[in-house]
Amino acid sequence: MFLGSIILLFYITKDSFGLLPARFVSLVLASSAGFVAYSHILLYDMPVVFMMLLTLFFVLKILKTDKLTSYLIAGFVVGLTTATKYNGVIMFVSIVLVFLLNNIKALSFKKLVLNKKIYSAFTMMLLGFSIGNPYAILDYPTFINDFQYTYYISQNWSVKSGTSFMRFFTSIWELIGVFSFLLVVIGFGFAIVELLRRYIKGRDLFISYSDKLLIVLITTSAIYFLILGKNSYISDRWVMPIVPILLLISCSLITKIFESKKILIFIILIIFPYNFYCSYLVGYRFLSDPRMDFQIWARNNIPNGTKVLRTKHSPNLNLLNGINVVEVKMPYLYGSYARAHKYSELDKGNDYLAKRVSKANKSIERIRKWYNIGKIYRINPDFILLNSIDLSKYLYSDFGKQNPQVADFIQSLISEKYNYNIVFDQKWATVSKWIYPKKVGWVINRFIVLKSVPDSKRAYY
Repeated sequence: MFLGSIILLFYITKDSFGLLPARFVSLVLASSAGFVAYSHILLYDMPVVFMMLLTLFFVLKILKTDKLTSYLIAGFVVGLTTATKYNGVIMFVSIVLVFLLNNIKALSFKKLVLNKKIYSAFTMMLLGFSIGNPYAILDYPTFINDFQYTYYISQNWSVKSGTSFMRFFTSIWELIGVFSFLLVVIGFGFAIVELLRRYIKGRDLFISYSDKLLIVLITTSAIYFLILGKNSYISDRWVMPIVPILLLISCSLITKIFESKKILIFIILIIFPYNFYCSYLVGYRFLSDPRMDFQIWARNNIPNGTKVLRTKHSPNLNLLNGINVVEVKMPYLYGSYARAHKYSELDKGNDYLAKRVSKANKSIERIRKWYNIGKIYRINPDFILLNSIDLSKYLYSDFGKQNPQVADFIQSLISEKYNYNIVFDQKWATVSKWIYPKKVGWVINRFIVLKSVPDSKRAYY
């Protein structure tokens, strides 16, 4: 999907701005370490990047020809994009924008509102969504309940309140690097200024293809920014789909840069070596994940038949050939807590949501009681596997502050206060603060194995 996104971006840019800008922005995307990192992870975000670019490809066909066939295809692809991930529905806005820009002077208000092209595109969007997600029809009650639940999650992902407009910009930085980020921000501003300059000079912005293209791209990205930024929390990967569109917008500046070879060479020498190096370090950090070395260590140090207690994101040893242990998985506390904490304040008239909250609250009480040394001693594991993904949430997040008993227990455990000694403690390769992305998906940056001190724990319980 990442490769397909690069190819689509190249052809869209080539068709709209020319060959050289197309080569430039597609290489920027291909070398962006944040995208390289997420291309390794099986999530919906990279496919929705591809699908949004595919939609844009057909939307630009509408911009050129305004044929009904193009509306039908674009609407259908928007439906598939939305079925891939719901934020893809934003691309229907671009269809409406293109329709208005093409017809606002030729049609009356009544004909604009009742025009069959938009309704046909909307109908095809529903068809595309139904094909991409057939259970929206086959199991409508479950679909609508899960949709509401997903909506609440997206609006209240974190226990924190507020907005994430600044976080939106730092996410772009984390995805494409500081130099590409500056190019995108300056390019966005340049495109707006260029449109205003043309308008002030008396140019009709509803005639030129390039003007209408910039209006569509700027408006679509601005709406995406406003919708996503109002959430209390956003992840870098949620911002990914809009980045190729921002690169397209910056092409109005890039075409000017190509007029000066000195400036062009300077930018190329800054952006691409930096991006290539950061992308190389993404692969290096994947390989330096402590769980890689732990697998070798486990074969030599954890005998078959022993009892192993592990956190959620620690490896399941029984999946390794030649290893057969008795595994006990520690409950994962943070997610259910955050959801119940926020959702209990929301729509209490929603029975489906109320059941989810009630279930989460019961789970929270059960899990809180689980995190104590008495429970550990009753399980009596020979080894305990801990990792930084879980530890950071228990120790340093809002949850740790609101549940000090859990944080104290984990801290005491890794401080070897409970007759369990650390026998494996490894961190991944550290990188400079100038390297991006700062975090690589779910790669573990510290992994700890504790081993019981023979017989000593039984003296306590």
